[in-house]
Amino acid sequence: MRRIICAISNGMKVYYPAAQKTSKSKIKLIVFLLVFAFLALVFGGGYLVYASDFFKIKNIEVAGVKDFSQEDLVASLKDFFKNQSKISSFLGPDNILVWRAEASPFLAKNPQLKNLNIEKDIFNRSVKINAQEREKFGIWCLEINSISDQETTSSTLDNGFKEENCYWFDKEGVVFVEAPVIEGELFNKVIDSTGRNLKSGDKVLDDRLLENFVKVFEVFDAVNLKSKTIFINDLKTEEIAVMPAGFPKTLFSLRFDPRFSIVAIDILKKSGRWQKVEYADFRVENKVYYKFK
Repeated sequence: MRRIICAISNGMKVYYPAAQKTSKSKIKLIVFLLVFAFLALVFGGGYLVYASDFFKIKNIEVAGVKDFSQEDLVASLKDFFKNQSKISSFLGPDNILVWRAEASPFLAKNPQLKNLNIEKDIFNRSVKINAQEREKFGIWCLEINSISDQETTSSTLDNGFKEENCYWFDKEGVVFVEAPVIEGELFNKVIDSTGRNLKSGDKVLDDRLLENFVKVFEVFDAVNLKSKTIFINDLKTEEIAVMPAGFPKTLFSLRFDPRFSIVAIDILKKSGRWQKVEYADFRVENKVYYKFK
């Protein structure tokens, strides 16, 4: 015989099937189980990600660096990724999940690196860092003695540049790391007397001038000019000067390809008149003006 529950409401007897009570109990049980499963998933996943070794990096491999030590690069990347977000800081730099394949902001802070690619193998908990360093093309030195309205008695200016401050730069015109003050003509060198400010990561020239600037050094090599030093006094003129010891002062424009000068210099050298020239002017395209001493 089917059992029923009887209740009295406003003088009337109301009958509820016993099955309705059973159905509500089942719903409560299902809800409880779902909540329990969710919490177990959350706490279990949290433990897996944070406390366990499941995502902890076992091996880091570095390729493509010479001047930038591998230890310093790894330490810098760990510090960089850790500070990207609060979650990254919570998980820590040894968690493979905080490492990202794209690291353009890191390159901006470390201009000595030209390219950086990070490969992650989550299952093996390994990271491979492929880096490309900038190649040293020359030394760019800021000559502050010619800066107007500046105190030169102090060894450091307000902008942070020291007297005779020099940087290595690459063929792309990016200054990227401090360089020693080197005498002589062993390296390509620029003496910048414009009074401007430069810092690591800056470009020394606009792209439209940079290509011809690099070609001036090609002229040096082609004619065996005993100088690798260029002087820049005013960027507005877009001109540079070369003043090698024992050779004439030579002027170039950066607005066009300077390699046409190779033939003219070669002719003067072979004629024996090159050392008698006071200056040679190549600031007009495909023309040379020179004056004898």
